[in-house]
Amino acid sequence: MNENKSAKTPADGPTAWQCQCGRAYTVTCISSKPSKREWVGLTDEEIAQGLKESWVTEQAWQSAVWWAEEKLKEKNT
Repeated sequence: MNENKSAKTPADGPTAWQCQCGRAYTVTCISSKPSKREWVGLTDEEIAQGLKESWVTEQAWQSAVWWAEEKLKEKNT
């Protein structure tokens, strides 16, 4: 196998290799950190649907939704 030495780090992208049979393939480093995803919260419609399916008051539901979203943001951003 012949290594493409132009790619020096995982940030440079996949490294091209050539098999002994002549076919090209790439190898991507899986140890690099994944990119951070943007926080996606519940839509107003999803929150309203949850309230319809709940037995608590609207104020209690809104408070619970706010609390849960804040905790999830802390853990995932």
